[in-house]
Amino acid sequence: MISLNDAYNFTCPSQAHWNIRAKSMCNPPRNYTCLFDVTFRVNIYRERCRRPRILGPGYKYVFQPNLNRATCSVTRYQPFIFDTIGHSDCTYQKSLCNSLGQETYEIGNTTIDRKCICNTDRGYSFVRNSKNQCYCNPLTEDCSCYLGINLYNETFEVKDIKCYDDMKMTRSRYLGDRFNISQKIKIVEFDNYRYNVKNVPTIVVWIIVQRAIRGWNKTRSTPRKLDIVECTDCSITIEWFIDVPDECLSYELHHRPKGTNDWSTGTFLSEEVLEAEDGRRMYTLQNLLPETYYELKMRSVYKDAKSHYSESMTKQTLKQVLPEAINQLSEGDKTRYNKIMQTSKTENRYFVRIMIVGKESAGKTCLLRRLLKENISDVSSTDGVDIVVRRCKINITDGKWIIGKKIDDDKVSRIKRALIPNAEDRDTQNMQEVETNNINISQRDELSSYKKTQQTRCSAVYLVVADMKDEISKQGLSQCSADFQHIGEYIDFWFDSIHCHRTTDKQARDRHFDPPILLVFTGKDKYNKADFEKREKEIKDQMDTVFGLKSKYHHLHNTFYLSNTKDIDEEFEKLQNAVYETARKMDNWGNAFPLKWILLEHLIEINKNDGKNFINFKDMSKLAKHRDINMLTEEDLLLFLRFQHNVGNIIFFENIQDLIILNPQWLADAFRCLVSDRVGNRRLYHLVDWTLFTRQGKISESLITELFEIKEGSQFSGQKNNLHKVMEKLDILVKIENSSYYIMPSQMPSSTFDVVSEKFGILTETCKRTSWLCFKFEFLPPSFFNHLSAWFIRNYNPSKLDSGIALYRGICMFDIEGYGWKKILVTMSTDTIALQVVSFSEQQEGFGNTCSDIYSEVKQLIEDIKVRYKVRISFKLHFKCSDGYYYKDTFEYEELKSDKECYCFQHKKVHRSEQIYSPWMNNEVKRIPNRTEMTTKQDYRYPKIEPNKEEFAPDQTSVKTNLPVSVTLRYQLNIRKSENENPTILSCIKTGNTLVFIDYRNRQLNICNLDGTDIHHIPLSYRPYYMTVINSNTVAVSCTDRTILIINISTGSVTSTINTTGLCYGISYNDNNLYVVIDRSRIHVMDLTGKVIRTIPLPSGDIWDITVGRDRLVCIDTTSIYCCSLDGKLIWKFKKDKFQDLRRVTTDNEGNVYVINNNTNTVEVVSDDGKHHREILTISDGLDVPYGIYFDKQENILLVCNVSDGKAFLFDVKKKLA
Repeated sequence: MISLNDAYNFTCPSQAHWNIRAKSMCNPPRNYTCLFDVTFRVNIYRERCRRPRILGPGYKYVFQPNLNRATCSVTRYQPFIFDTIGHSDCTYQKSLCNSLGQETYEIGNTTIDRKCICNTDRGYSFVRNSKNQCYCNPLTEDCSCYLGINLYNETFEVKDIKCYDDMKMTRSRYLGDRFNISQKIKIVEFDNYRYNVKNVPTIVVWIIVQRAIRGWNKTRSTPRKLDIVECTDCSITIEWFIDVPDECLSYELHHRPKGTNDWSTGTFLSEEVLEAEDGRRMYTLQNLLPETYYELKMRSVYKDAKSHYSESMTKQTLKQVLPEAINQLSEGDKTRYNKIMQTSKTENRYFVRIMIVGKESAGKTCLLRRLLKENISDVSSTDGVDIVVRRCKINITDGKWIIGKKIDDDKVSRIKRALIPNAEDRDTQNMQEVETNNINISQRDELSSYKKTQQTRCSAVYLVVADMKDEISKQGLSQCSADFQHIGEYIDFWFDSIHCHRTTDKQARDRHFDPPILLVFTGKDKYNKADFEKREKEIKDQMDTVFGLKSKYHHLHNTFYLSNTKDIDEEFEKLQNAVYETARKMDNWGNAFPLKWILLEHLIEINKNDGKNFINFKDMSKLAKHRDINMLTEEDLLLFLRFQHNVGNIIFFENIQDLIILNPQWLADAFRCLVSDRVGNRRLYHLVDWTLFTRQGKISESLITELFEIKEGSQFSGQKNNLHKVMEKLDILVKIENSSYYIMPSQMPSSTFDVVSEKFGILTETCKRTSWLCFKFEFLPPSFFNHLSAWFIRNYNPSKLDSGIALYRGICMFDIEGYGWKKILVTMSTDTIALQVVSFSEQQEGFGNTCSDIYSEVKQLIEDIKVRYKVRISFKLHFKCSDGYYYKDTFEYEELKSDKECYCFQHKKVHRSEQIYSPWMNNEVKRIPNRTEMTTKQDYRYPKIEPNKEEFAPDQTSVKTNLPVSVTLRYQLNIRKSENENPTILSCIKTGNTLVFIDYRNRQLNICNLDGTDIHHIPLSYRPYYMTVINSNTVAVSCTDRTILIINISTGSVTSTINTTGLCYGISYNDNNLYVVIDRSRIHVMDLTGKVIRTIPLPSGDIWDITVGRDRLVCIDTTSIYCCSLDGKLIWKFKKDKFQDLRRVTTDNEGNVYVINNNTNTVEVVSDDGKHHREILTISDGLDVPYGIYFDKQENILLVCNVSDGKAFLFDVKKKLA
């Protein structure tokens, strides 16, 4: 027996086999999805089990690597909704218009087929008359052409000369207009054939034939079936066929920005063309501008002979998406980077950094070793901050980790591709690089100030590690910065910290944020099966308690429970695969970078592996000038170094060019020399400097030198001065002016507000205190206070005590003037930074501009820190009475400004609002009031009641609007009869007590009562799309097959059918007429018999839905709302950045416009003048890919439905009182 095995490319099943494959793969089968995966840019299809999705005409779904929307290719089109059930590509292939005598009249678009024309220049005519004299539609007509006269020996008058002028094609010149003769011509017979020629001598006919033969040869070498197969932000890849061997040919490719005459011509040889097995040729035109429409045409060249041009093609290059680390650079750097990308070779890089973070003794080191299949018997507790960097490979075809094998580094293969242009592996990148970082942090989180800054600059997959025995739900609100008391605080901190370093505020299509988190609970071996299941449920409940619906929870991709000591390797391979799958979904996966950057990065890696921890700028320049890298200018090298610093590969400051740190762990080791509790030389314990350091966080230069020298061979001492500068840059050290001492904020002792107050007598009657100025954050990184205190130490003198200086972790006191009678108190709580100015002067004098100046400086400092360390955090301004608790029950500034008085829950009294905020917000304060002078009358009214959570904030403008003030849920319905039903609900209406829904997938109307009972269906012969109410018993439904159905919903019968001239979309009934969107570019106004009364132009060529009322027409495309008069004149247009996928539109009695924003799972309302808008419904209201929306103007009820889960919602809309 002979066994033959061969590999094959997987493709999605055909329509006939789709159900068979779906049933074998997924339960239920409707969840089977098979789509093209564009991540690898090769012929790869992937199948997954996920709920069905739909897209509008012109689009399809692809994996990239997660589900993403893509336009149809230039060779296919999708005239109706794309459904992932049964479809993997746009439904129809475009006609080719390449039969005998045919030419392309219009190439069409993603929803429309090509249109063909017969080439009358060459004597061809349509076999059958087309409906349009200029072109023929091959989808509905016979577009065949024939050469010669018609059957009645007559020549048609040439009616299509203008058509040729309008069409986008290059006319053939080799026969000129010899057959384009409008008058009657004589018939001359040769042999048994008839030719149309003019009344000329025979010799002229033979000349024409000879020229035709030469033209035929030129035509034969013309590139045909020119197509655009790939497009990036800076390149377009074309393919074509040619009918002659092209070994001796060269090609001319002409391109120009659309709408200009600036043609650029590039010539390339056949050797530069990639030839496929089926005869296709491909070439990539590079160095194009992003987001620019280009027109392209080409021809072949043999010696001095040139073929005819191919038909021209038009394509827009993609929007340029810069890597996040480049976006963080200056505009000048971005421009330089774009220039490098357009003028040099590039490579896609598949790289993932894994950050393992966790509290001490959580099992991080063991987890790292188990992932790398290493021995864990010698693992010991880690000291302080430790960054352990390990590397391995992942095979990008199957996600398998490659560990401990001799494989070529991906950078090495890039070098080979760079030095050997025709290397065979130029298009094969099977290995991706994985860098695994084990981050250990002591309980003093401030010690990680540098580490957090470094690690979160780059995109990474985070493994947050915790022992599953620890209680997660225990959280507290601390008065000052303190150690984590519970694992719940710790996990919450890491989610917050990662969330504030997110690269974008926009969630991915799978509703996740980057960077992603995998939560790993260790210690599974301490539970038996029953106890483990119980504890697992407890942890899930505690996680819900801690995170609820907070946005930071969307970083979590998966949760794992492991035993580092008992579990087999297969359990850790599941975590490996989860890391790979998570990394593939990240935005930075496969980003293109200049090849010279990747090569220089490789040389840096070689130096690091040889033990070199730092380098100076001069030596770095020598590396950059390597002949294979050729980075010659200082500006290009500085750009590279800034990028490497931003992604965390190196540490580089332009004013410290003598020390470029190649290995960040080396700086962490230097930091650990200063803060470690494991100092081996006990004689240091008797030094005065050591006592100052341990008790006050005050460290001398001599002590730093001695601590560096304890670690032999560290090279720290030789770089002491530069290390001082770097640590000062990172606020690890703060130099005390005119002194040889530094302050290390992370080593300042702990204290509390009560202790500091007692030491300074702040609570006594002799101390006058301003109100508290509070910067209240949603999340406040503990290290933030280090940067804040470092700034104050540099700008103010720390207040002195008998025992030293008033600098503590989380609370500091500074003198505002030289004698110390005016002081500024700076402190923090879990989410608040608070400031208070105190005075011990017996004179009743004010501070002038002191308070407002400090406020302005600190506000700007916070913004600078956010920019410097790339953190996405925001604060609201709050205040608190002078002797109140600054960390709870504070007053928001906006409310204080609007109310003259505020109720204090702490003192059970009312304060005058102006006295609370005026010391900080007024430029001049006459004096600070005594505590006894503060208005403290008992409030006999109830304290201010917070508005209902469904009440909207008042409109912020002074212009009166009619926007609704609240939306309250009345009913939530499930319109599916059973869980096996799989509806696709695209539209909905309410007429009386009846609800009607369009089920696109099942070709039916779903009808039920107001409370969701009596669900029944009306089957249809066409796929329904949009719907409008005609009367209480009748609806009009537009369908995808150029059909409108008038349906009696009481009897379930179709009373009439209207055929339209184009594809019909949105539909609205007003004043006895139907308004129907045709081909998304115009509106036909027709009566109920289908008679078109008039046509209204639309303000956009991509309109989906309309609604008509109050003598206005409102329509939407995917990104904008247009309000027009009934003759089509634009009144206003509303557009917002977050409007990316608008689907349906409706209006209320006042003309307010309600739209479904499918991309954000929200409903937005825009005022009738287009000047104001508000988000009224979100995912928290149950919206999950909403699609249909309808406003009942009689009862002020808003109906909204989701597309696939069968849920519908009725909301009562409350309007403003007159």
